[in-house]
Amino acid sequence: MVVAVVALAFAIVGTAAATQVLVKHDKTTVVVERPRSPAATASKSKRGPAGPQGAQGPPGAVGAQGPQGGQGQIGPQGPSALKLDFGRTEFDNTLRTIGTQNELTVKATCTEDASNFARVTLTLNSSIPAVLNYVTAVDDSVANTTVVHNANLGLAAGTDASVITLTAPADGELQRANMFATYENFNRVITLNLFLIANDITSSCQVQGTAVPAS
Repeated sequence: MVVAVVALAFAIVGTAAATQVLVKHDKTTVVVERPRSPAATASKSKRGPAGPQGAQGPPGAVGAQGPQGGQGQIGPQGPSALKLDFGRTEFDNTLRTIGTQNELTVKATCTEDASNFARVTLTLNSSIPAVLNYVTAVDDSVANTTVVHNANLGLAAGTDASVITLTAPADGELQRANMFATYENFNRVITLNLFLIANDITSSCQVQGTAVPAS
């Protein structure tokens, strides 16, 4: 006797389902699977709508440090000291420029006074309005004493201003001074360190020192 049992393997709404047929022959059971209908296959392959976007994940770990960069370009040269060096005989009688540092020009003259003794004069010229504050320590070979002077001087733009004059006190004598000064305008400060001498022993004058800008 042959007994046929039909089992529904899958149920799909609105479509035909695939089925299995079990056919029993006394001691042998044969399973025959029928192919699914095209409609059932098509309905199963449809893609549903996209779900909502997920939340942002946590930030990742800090990466490893990169390699060291190359050497940068050489920067501009900073401010440098201006060397001042003046030496003339007392017969020169000429106002000479010793040097210029930014807006400040330093000048000097070596002459004779009415008694034919050596005389040196320091002159400053600023291209813009400025102020000079200075201290001098003056001595000579006759009195053998040192006199200290403190002063300030306003410098008009483009005008020569005589700051200090030294004159040998007698024939064959000398007068000298050490001078420290700060020149200041709207742009910068310049420091002056100077040594001056009117030397009637050698009938000459000297001005030596530096002018150093602060900015």
